[in-house]
Amino acid sequence: MAELAVNSKLETYALNVIRNLDTFTADDLHVLETEIELHKRDSRVIGALLKSLQSKGYIIPIGYRASQRRECHGRPIVLWKNVEGA
Repeated sequence: MAELAVNSKLETYALNVIRNLDTFTADDLHVLETEIELHKRDSRVIGALLKSLQSKGYIIPIGYRASQRRECHGRPIVLWKNVEGA
């Protein structure tokens, strides 16, 4: 299902954002909101994007962290680890 919501250009953009990060959350990918809108999607696609990258072996979940985005009110979100070679 995640494959239907995500295209390879968005995956490439996401990989470029996380390339130099050891760990990250979905919060870090919200810098892609303009690109996401250009692909006729909304920011909810970030979850599908993360699951797609996980299924391809680029990232693994390692825990949870409070979101830093004000609109998320500190809710827990997945902390991801960038797998070597991503």
